[in-house]
Amino acid sequence: MSDSGCVSSSTMPSLVNVYPVPVANFNVTPEEVEITTPMIEVEDRSIGASTIKYIFNDGSIRNTPNFNYTFNTDVAKTVSIMQVAVNSYGCRDSIIKQIEIKPAYVIYVPNAFTPNSDGTNDGFKAVGVGIATFKMQVFDRWGALVFETDDINNAWDGSIKGKGDFESTKQEVYVWKAQVTDVLSEKHSMIGHVTLLK
Repeated sequence: MSDSGCVSSSTMPSLVNVYPVPVANFNVTPEEVEITTPMIEVEDRSIGASTIKYIFNDGSIRNTPNFNYTFNTDVAKTVSIMQVAVNSYGCRDSIIKQIEIKPAYVIYVPNAFTPNSDGTNDGFKAVGVGIATFKMQVFDRWGALVFETDDINNAWDGSIKGKGDFESTKQEVYVWKAQVTDVLSEKHSMIGHVTLLK
């Protein structure tokens, strides 16, 4: 008998296999976009991955490491993108990045219209995005007000203050003025000319 008790040792080779884990990572350029140009470029920067998957919080999925993506939205919001990196051993890692889709201000005012009820260019109005408040006035060459609206969707039909019809209005150049406040609370004063064509 020994004072140390029973002592034994045993070695079992390959009892535990340790596989490497991939490291998920990707770049998004740019990190902020505007509603008017909501396109990003995604570049894989993962390490040790054999397959890559990207999952957008709107449900879209991309299975290629690098790609361009255009968001289909007219609302400013934050979008999340998750990359899942998997290696040949089935080990996985993931990372989430966020993209800010910011509001934008764009306005277009045409320079001519033909109010003849043919369905094409019958009304004069501005179009745009990112507009919080809008007011437009149209004047004849002598400075008399012929049209006024505070609704960007309300078009001038060529009549004088909504009375009469297009036939009573002269073919000529009119002056318009607009006051716009965008969604970022910036004020814009605009002035231009529009030609009424018959």
